[in-house]
Amino acid sequence: MDEVLILCRHATVENEAAFLGLTREVPVEELAATIREVFDTPKRDKPKPSTPVLASWWDEDVFHLRGSIPGADGVLVDTTLLRLAAKAATDPGSGLFRDPTERAGEALVQLASEATAEERDHDRATVVVHVGLDQLSDPDAVVNLG
Repeated sequence: MDEVLILCRHATVENEAAFLGLTREVPVEELAATIREVFDTPKRDKPKPSTPVLASWWDEDVFHLRGSIPGADGVLVDTTLLRLAAKAATDPGSGLFRDPTERAGEALVQLASEATAEERDHDRATVVVHVGLDQLSDPDAVVNLG
């Protein structure tokens, strides 16, 4: 699928067959650079934003983000996400760290959760449980919440 995206960005009617041949020979992570090098295809310059921009949308039950944060603000966000992601626990089964992109996503969710944690907002869930003093003082007491 990544190859298709790269080919859509660079292919023309004239070079499509040659590009398809490259997909069999070149790893996907090197494909765009190889196309630019072999076929002298210039890298497209995208306008760089001068202020942070963020687009977001829902696709069924998945929230997507895409944006750009220039300069020092970008460094701040990147550093914060990297620091939070570095604190993530290792996988209990393998003892290894999970994928860095997963940890960065979890770090962003953590930032959002911490930013809204103290708000008394109707969108946040609140559970209130009433338990009598006698039940709290009895270590064998069972409270039925159902």
